[in-house]
Amino acid sequence: MLILIGIALDDTTEDIDYLVKKATQLRIFDDEDGVMNRNILDIEGDIIAVSQFTLMAETKKGNRPSLYPCRPSRGRRTHLPQKSSAASKLALAAPSAQVASVPTCRSPSPTTAP
Repeated sequence: MLILIGIALDDTTEDIDYLVKKATQLRIFDDEDGVMNRNILDIEGDIIAVSQFTLMAETKKGNRPSLYPCRPSRGRRTHLPQKSSAASKLALAAPSAQVASVPTCRSPSPTTAP
């Protein structure tokens, strides 16, 4: 199962727990009768969690998305603990699954003036 996950800077541990529970308990896989009655745990499937910060973009105003709600301060990587926590919790929630966490971007390094 491929999960595109967006975690905002103000997301809490409870928010991440909810996302993990929801993702692992969604009945989106067919049973023997062809009815979607199985979750990722039932089929012992694998999970690929891709960090997709653009899911958190603000698009209500103007024509350019604002990534401010999901972007750490320049040069800081404050979003990484939440992201790694989500990947760890997915792995714990689905012990029979292979869980791979794939980063899609990195915080820009601080630039120094010459």
